[in-house]
Amino acid sequence: MKKLFSILLAVAMLATMAFAVSAADGNMLPPSASDFSKQEGDSAGKGTITVTAEGDGYKFVADQGWPNAYYVDEACWLYVNEADDVYLNYDFEVKSGAANIIIYFAGQSPTDQASPGSFVCLNGLIDPSYVNSMTGDAVVDVPVGKYSGSVKITDLGYREDLKDDQGNMLFSGCKIFAVGGEVVVNSLNFGTKEAEVVTTQAGGNTATTTKAQGGSSNKNPNTGDTEVFALTIVVLAAAAVVTLSAVSKKAKSR
Repeated sequence: MKKLFSILLAVAMLATMAFAVSAADGNMLPPSASDFSKQEGDSAGKGTITVTAEGDGYKFVADQGWPNAYYVDEACWLYVNEADDVYLNYDFEVKSGAANIIIYFAGQSPTDQASPGSFVCLNGLIDPSYVNSMTGDAVVDVPVGKYSGSVKITDLGYREDLKDDQGNMLFSGCKIFAVGGEVVVNSLNFGTKEAEVVTTQAGGNTATTTKAQGGSSNKNPNTGDTEVFALTIVVLAAAAVVTLSAVSKKAKSR
């Protein structure tokens, strides 16, 4: 009986871990293109942006200037612990013009004047020289090219005083600038992933850097389906059934 209780406890702990990871995984992109809000025009009042579905992600097209589309809704807020093995995963392509993509922390909104350490500009993940190291703001827009990779949450510059007592972080919104051209964001999510950071800029030059360790998550922003974690839970449940069946047979043989 004690052995059975220990097995049940172990399975329960594994299932809890699976659900904890699942809760930490999430998409920063909304369910549909119409969920984006827009900030159109620049300091000169120029520039409009359109957002449409493109594959598993979205296409942002600006006619001129630096207009942006943003998504901030408590339905997309993600709470992640600093101890979790969680990464920010990104995959986007600048087809023309340039881009700037920002993730906001701790309840900050894309409409706020965010302070240093309360957001991360993906430009700096592509090239550190693309952002001001003191403020975190973009000083260079991401040029034409394809960009994908994974960055551990503890490397995003989340300010210590914005974490709660348990080390939890809140990721609360995103903003995508299309700078006088077309940008396609295929994925922008938090989860575990094994992916190389790959940059392919105009001219075909490709640079590959460090590899993030972990599993993979396929969450479709248009359906909200998460495949891998559901499979993990099913596998754990199946393992529990097999284990309990074996224990039951052994007990009967006695």
